[in-house]
Amino acid sequence: MLARIPGLRVIARTSAFAFRGKEEDIRGIAEALGVGTILQGSVRRAGSRIRVTAQLIKADDRALIWSQRYDRELTDIFAVQDEISAAIAEQLKVSLTPSPAMGKHTTNVAAYEALLEARHHLYKFSPDSMARALRCLENALSIDPNYAAALTSLAMYYGRLAEMGAANATETLPKARAAAQKALSLDDGLAGAHAALGFVSAVGDYNWAEAANHFRRALELDSVSPEVIAPYAVYYLKPQGRLEEGLDELKRWLQRDPLSIIARNDAAMYLLIMRRYEDCIAMAEETLSLEPNDAFSMFCIVESKMGLQRYEEAIALAEKCCEIHQRWIVPLAYLGISYARDGRAEDARRVVAEMHELSEKSGYLHANAVAAVHVALGEMEIAADLLDQAIDQRELMITNLKGWSLYDDFRSHPRYPALLTKMNLA
Repeated sequence: MLARIPGLRVIARTSAFAFRGKEEDIRGIAEALGVGTILQGSVRRAGSRIRVTAQLIKADDRALIWSQRYDRELTDIFAVQDEISAAIAEQLKVSLTPSPAMGKHTTNVAAYEALLEARHHLYKFSPDSMARALRCLENALSIDPNYAAALTSLAMYYGRLAEMGAANATETLPKARAAAQKALSLDDGLAGAHAALGFVSAVGDYNWAEAANHFRRALELDSVSPEVIAPYAVYYLKPQGRLEEGLDELKRWLQRDPLSIIARNDAAMYLLIMRRYEDCIAMAEETLSLEPNDAFSMFCIVESKMGLQRYEEAIALAEKCCEIHQRWIVPLAYLGISYARDGRAEDARRVVAEMHELSEKSGYLHANAVAAVHVALGEMEIAADLLDQAIDQRELMITNLKGWSLYDDFRSHPRYPALLTKMNLA
């Protein structure tokens, strides 16, 4: 709530909570996050009652600006949040006005807790974490079927599933649209739901004008939320080649949330497409220091190593990634591309065969991933057919056709302009 006050820079909880257990080092935390004031607090629960303590501390001299204790029934938790936010705004001498972007709360604490757990899993790039996120969202919606915020996260889940290539986007994107539309029918002030519709319009319909309208509304409601910035930068600005503009959006996000794994991953992908390979590796390695074995960071490093022609290093990391994250379609694609770029064509073709075996088991061929290996092998006609299929299947990563280095060798192919036209990106 405080983050939505104009002129007040508030660090996001993913970065702030990295300092849990180190609360005594007020000055060190403030310097690391670039802030002048620290909010500390605790929540204790006993049966149906809670005690919330909060204090506002001036970082430079540890002076106590304000403190308060709240004893309430657990059902009052959302009212307590509002009360604390208003008290802090008063102490900071800023104006806290109700924002529609905050959305309407559920009245059920169990549904809220299930949603918080779902959001935790949604930001991890693995099949297992996505399965956990879905279970949590289904739990939240079984408790409160009209929980608009949970429906918004359900739309994000279906979009993320398509992003991973774990399901057919022609099936998941309509579900994302339906969830977002239902959320907005319950609460039109949900910026994340408007952003979800922008995302579906972009990658599902290739209707960039309609996507612009949805994202414009989302940004009017909430210009700081990751639910808005991420799809706007990654699936609206980047496919159109508006790279500097998109990277600026991600930098703005990282200013608020410097330890966010997903923000760092999105920024690393931008650096990759901009051919800033060393910068991409530095960003991804720093992310791995925060979240060891993060899959997306490993993918970015593999591709950057290939861009720098350090193929043996790329292969070693791709093989490690397949061991750690199981041999699903995306890590296999990077392994196959690494082999092909290093001249190990037979190894690359064995990987392609394995990718097809996985596709037969799942009933879905992630055409874009297989195409990228064929491009690396120089098999451009096969790649062109697969890329055309990827467009028909609305695979999300195919929207990077214009800029992604994996397609560099394909851009001289006669069918390349027609593929761009098919996505309204020519």
